[in-house]
Amino acid sequence: MKHYREIDILRGIAIIVVFLGHAVIVYPINLENVAWCRGLVAFISTVHMPLFFVVAGFCFHQKNTYGDMVQKKIQRLLIPYTAFNLMDMCCRLAFSKLVNRPCGIRESLIKIVLHGGEYWFLYVLFLMCILWGLFQGWVRKYVWLQAIVGIGAIVLNILPVSSDIFKVDSLCKYFIFFYAGFLIQIYFEIFPEWKKILDNTGVLIMGCLAWGIVFVAWYICKVTFIPQLCVSVIGIFVCVVFAIKICNIRPGLVLADIGRYSLQLYLLDGYFLGVSRTVLVQVLACTNPLVIVVGNTLFDLAGAFGAAKYVLMKAKVLRVLCGEK
Repeated sequence: MKHYREIDILRGIAIIVVFLGHAVIVYPINLENVAWCRGLVAFISTVHMPLFFVVAGFCFHQKNTYGDMVQKKIQRLLIPYTAFNLMDMCCRLAFSKLVNRPCGIRESLIKIVLHGGEYWFLYVLFLMCILWGLFQGWVRKYVWLQAIVGIGAIVLNILPVSSDIFKVDSLCKYFIFFYAGFLIQIYFEIFPEWKKILDNTGVLIMGCLAWGIVFVAWYICKVTFIPQLCVSVIGIFVCVVFAIKICNIRPGLVLADIGRYSLQLYLLDGYFLGVSRTVLVQVLACTNPLVIVVGNTLFDLAGAFGAAKYVLMKAKVLRVLCGEK
């Protein structure tokens, strides 16, 4: 599959927003009691993980056999999921007084197998890819089937599914974004003029205004007929237009470099966050929400990026454990 720098930029945007969302800590001080922090988390939640699933759907391809695809997903997703969850379990046992949710071995293992562990995105994406690989060949061929699956994806997103076993709730919620990315992959090369149309400052400004207005109506004004899905779609659209716009300039190159290590950054996030929040809140006794959020974000991102690029990528064993060849 052809490599698009815009995809790396979108990954970079998504992982930075994930770090920002996690920087609004709930332990040892609960920043979600602060109104603007709560609003920030709500805003971030509408776009960061949906954007990752759109990118995953766009990048999904089954070049050879179904078995080959499964093997690649095991290497890319299941191995790092298992390795880092086991590492997380050991840390929670060893440093129970410093973590938000300490738990025993049995509880941790059950959570890893049935509930997505501490890296639920990898768990859900692995299951989604394994299931989608069974049907994607037919869906690629028939437009009428694409429409039926699209309607089904919308219904799954809207349905109030609450089962956390095998993360069925998350599978239903996020499949529509994965499927949207899959459809974009199919039609992107057929209609290359899309990129030229979207590479427009006016489109970006109008998208940002629409995103802000719809979010305010949904979150602050509680307009009931505006679903979260609508906010997410507009936010993803804005991110895509922004990625296209900055693709060949310095900010785009920086975001693309960050995006290339998005999986490793996701895996390391919790460890650096644990250090930064301990230092800021427990050692320095900082209680200013803005300082904590900015400090956590900058320290975690810089630390995780440095560790991913200059440590994990340098040793073959570590590369394998974090999903690389």
